[in-house]
Amino acid sequence: MEALLVKELGYSAAKAFGVRAGGSISQGQGFEVDGGRRIFVKQNGKSEAKGMFQGELEGLEALQRTGCVRVPKPLKVFELPDGGAAIAFDFVEMHPLKSASGSLGENLARLHLHNSSSRHSRGPLLEQQGSDDAGDSSPLVASFGFHAVTCCGYLPQDNTWTDD
Repeated sequence: MEALLVKELGYSAAKAFGVRAGGSISQGQGFEVDGGRRIFVKQNGKSEAKGMFQGELEGLEALQRTGCVRVPKPLKVFELPDGGAAIAFDFVEMHPLKSASGSLGENLARLHLHNSSSRHSRGPLLEQQGSDDAGDSSPLVASFGFHAVTCCGYLPQDNTWTDD
């Protein structure tokens, strides 16, 4: 994986740290790359993995654009030489949530109200994708859905834009 990260992400070196672990779907590992930067790589050997990870990347980018909750910055989805795919993110140091649970709840509430509060501050609704005249890349939406296929496990979810 180290050589693949160098090739796919353009680093000069990559070294695994921590324990490689996984669940029922994917496995993950931390890597230290150029300048001590840490990234996290999740990989899966199944043929559906690239689509699954591309949907995850799109979803994280959309969450990140709202500025409401902190999510790992997705870096790239790439194919594995023996099949399957991987997704690389900035590494996020995890801590117990007990002391931050109140602010997490507030931020999740802000996320759920993001479209509504943005509509009031920015004016009329925009189409599902694009940006407003001020260059805000978190567009207002008038319907329910998402521009990319996402997955629950390996199962693709129908995110077609609908009115209800």
